[in-house]
Amino acid sequence: MWTLYEAVNLTPDGHPFKVNCLTWLGICTRNFFDVFRMVDGLDKAINAYKRAATSPSGEPALRYAAGMLWAHAARIRHGPSQQAIDAYSVALDLLPRIAWLGSDIASRHKELANKGDDAPKAAVAAIEMGEYGTALEWLEQGRSVVWGQLLQLRSPVDHLRSVNETLADELLRVSRELDGISTRQTQTSGSKRVKEDGPQSLEEVAQRHRRLAEEWEELLAELRKAAREGPVVFLNIHHLQCDALIIQSDQESDPILHVPFSSFSIKKAQELQLSLKRLLGLSGVQVRGGHQVKFLPGQQGPSFEKILSTLWMEIVKPVLDKLNYKQVSSSSTPTRIWWCATGPVAFLPLHAAGLYTTPQEGTKVFEYVTSSYTPTLTALLRDPLKKDSQFHGILAISQPTTPDQSPLPKTENEVESIRQHCISTGQPLEWLNKSEATISNILQGMTNHNWVHLACHAVQRVDAPTQSAFCLHQGRLELSEIIARCKSLPLAELAFLSACQTASGDEKLSEEAVHLAAGMMLAGYKSVVATMWSIRDRDAPLVADGVYRQLLCRPETGSTMREERPDSTRSAHALHCAVRELREVVGEKAFIAWVPFIHFGL
Repeated sequence: MWTLYEAVNLTPDGHPFKVNCLTWLGICTRNFFDVFRMVDGLDKAINAYKRAATSPSGEPALRYAAGMLWAHAARIRHGPSQQAIDAYSVALDLLPRIAWLGSDIASRHKELANKGDDAPKAAVAAIEMGEYGTALEWLEQGRSVVWGQLLQLRSPVDHLRSVNETLADELLRVSRELDGISTRQTQTSGSKRVKEDGPQSLEEVAQRHRRLAEEWEELLAELRKAAREGPVVFLNIHHLQCDALIIQSDQESDPILHVPFSSFSIKKAQELQLSLKRLLGLSGVQVRGGHQVKFLPGQQGPSFEKILSTLWMEIVKPVLDKLNYKQVSSSSTPTRIWWCATGPVAFLPLHAAGLYTTPQEGTKVFEYVTSSYTPTLTALLRDPLKKDSQFHGILAISQPTTPDQSPLPKTENEVESIRQHCISTGQPLEWLNKSEATISNILQGMTNHNWVHLACHAVQRVDAPTQSAFCLHQGRLELSEIIARCKSLPLAELAFLSACQTASGDEKLSEEAVHLAAGMMLAGYKSVVATMWSIRDRDAPLVADGVYRQLLCRPETGSTMREERPDSTRSAHALHCAVRELREVVGEKAFIAWVPFIHFGL
């Protein structure tokens, strides 16, 4: 053991292997504690991990691992403590650098998928200390890494090299140096000397964390403004414990409310998710227009009623009770609420939670609130819509036939109903049908219109999210092409994705909101209507008709709004009403039909 201490001490600060040596020293002394239960060994391990994590050199992944080991050891030594908070802060600050800009999307996902449990685990530690703002900050970090980097660098370095080889090489060189892959003495090219920075002092680290804390407090104040239309509920589902953190705009109340879920667990969430997958598989809703298979009694596991009642009793109702919400009449406009979930709950229909085996009123979430989802908290911090500016109309795309896909004849009926509403209200509409819907025509149309409606097939690429695409007669419109034009989409407001599983993400990366709906928000759309699974072709026209009737007509009288600008921020309530109408047609227990429709954003 002493030889290992000497080897570490003889290794100069800034050496590329210093972090490795310190980490292994921590592991060995931690093992010494595990065997002999001597606290001195655990203290030495904590010190070694801390030095490794805060080192200015070494690969970010190694420093990150050391930081997480530091946090774990600190929790064992001190329980919920400020030292554990400091350790998680150091580690999570490195998370974006692990998803390195020089890597391709698949590599980033692989790196992050192995660390998906870390941000919720850190949040638990912060919640234990009553630091709810810190918990929200870390949960937000865990959900924003991939999309945040895609927004900063929209094409892989290989593509950049095909345009400018020198710039691509320079980008890679600087990235490697920032990540400490090379020594702190020389650059990778070997042509220039770099000044050695020396190790960061703990005071410097603490000062940086204080600055970040101040920035987060400013952001939290902005988030409370974003919550002025209703609370934002962040659900942290972890094997240690499950909680909700609620941001409110009410300045007289606590800025963040905490709701512990004492009877819920991540195991239960995983069981509900697996049951839902089985039910959807038996129902044949893998693709829009797919044949519906009748349930076979006793073979589908827990029923939809069981899934939705569990969500109601153990998650949604406790949140509504904490907010002191009461049931509203069907003629009233319910308060908005935003759900931002982590872990397996991110794949479950919180907006449909309720008791469906009883006629008793006040037992379903839609009797209290209008539900929206948000992929991240900061996704709600968009520039306010300019409601007084000119409305540039709707771009509608229908694809009744697509190569290698099942036919969708009802897509034409779907867009026809939108067209009729536009005619009656005098609002502009451009309809691209069949072969007219080329990639270039759609991209140009998205530039020129405020709203876009896509009635077609879609494919989700969770391993490479920017390759997720809408299927057209003339090819595939990939999300990467839409994101690449996001700076030239100044009019973007509402996207209605009447397609397949446009809000279905990656189970291996559930802390990151990676799906088409989140991608459209990244591209600039403030409000997005999407689907959790593939919708039935006969239901889509009914929902679309209801949504656009609400948005383009006065809901209380049905009169037109020729003198008023359509307001896309009413889209959540419009969907709420349209889905209610669909339930009246298909029946409340036809869950496959009405549950998949969900709303994202403002």
